[in-house]
Amino acid sequence: MDLPFPFGLPFASAFYGALLALTFTMHLVFAQIVLGGTAWLAILGIKNAPHDSVAQTLRNWLPFALGIAITLGVAPLLFLQIVDKQGFYTAGLLGSHRFMAILPALIVGFYLLYLQKKLGNMAHRSWRVLLPILTLLAFTLTGYSWSEQHVLAQDRDVWASMYAASRMRYSGAEVLPRFLFFASTSLPTVALAVLLLTSEAKRCAGVAWIGIAGMLVSAAWLFGTMPPSRLAAWSGGNLAWSIALAAGLATAAAGWSLVRFRSRIRPALLVPSWLVVVLSIAALREGLRIASLRTRGAAREQLVRAHERAFEVGGFPVFVLFALLLVCLLAWLSRRVARELSRSPGA
Repeated sequence: MDLPFPFGLPFASAFYGALLALTFTMHLVFAQIVLGGTAWLAILGIKNAPHDSVAQTLRNWLPFALGIAITLGVAPLLFLQIVDKQGFYTAGLLGSHRFMAILPALIVGFYLLYLQKKLGNMAHRSWRVLLPILTLLAFTLTGYSWSEQHVLAQDRDVWASMYAASRMRYSGAEVLPRFLFFASTSLPTVALAVLLLTSEAKRCAGVAWIGIAGMLVSAAWLFGTMPPSRLAAWSGGNLAWSIALAAGLATAAAGWSLVRFRSRIRPALLVPSWLVVVLSIAALREGLRIASLRTRGAAREQLVRAHERAFEVGGFPVFVLFALLLVCLLAWLSRRVARELSRSPGA
């Protein structure tokens, strides 16, 4: 595939792949806010900053962000079962109880976030340290499990051996650096969210720069773990999305530099460049998944036929209707939140 994803694919495959990338982008933004915000909150707890404005903002908004992340995660999960049904279900079954552990982990993390919001600044220091760390562990387990599931779904050569050995843990070399890349990406995302809600420009810029540095280091590590066949998948259309990712990252880094040293740039100007980064990551994720099937003609043809059958089922007008309703609802909620923030003291 020489054209950028999703172009160059059969129409049905391009349609579902594009919807998966777009819906995953929306989910990923809020999931990153939760993971990065929990890590930031844990550090602030260790530093013993009970009345810190950033800590208060995170405690107030993280439960809401997690609810949005879970809600927006439904659509990409459904589209994933169409785009790569065999890989998704096989990896899930092989992971068995380890993969399903993300459900109790999410529940625990969800209630811990609300407990921290309820306790607020009145919590004892030990609770301000312990609760964010436990929450971070729950979300780290969730994120790592999804990274493991994604890589396992593409590594079809190990399926038979894992099943024969009744082994639930997948030890692929790409899993850890891939998770660390996404975890590093969460820091600039939550820094941007906090910057939009507070006036802590320099602190947000510092957190963003740490995340960008982590992205570069983990990306280099990830490339080092990939076999030649996987590295070859970065050519063609995937190279175009890589260039878009690099351009968006460079623009965001320049914007954060202005925030750090001048503090005169409007935070909203950072949003487009970071959306390009997150969208490019989602597109690369799907483009590389498709490229992994190049040498498996039978599996690829089977997926194309499955996409065509799914496209014939119908229901697209209903999907568009509810998608528009969701967009209108989010726009209305955003205006309400912005209005309340403008009325709050110190806004």
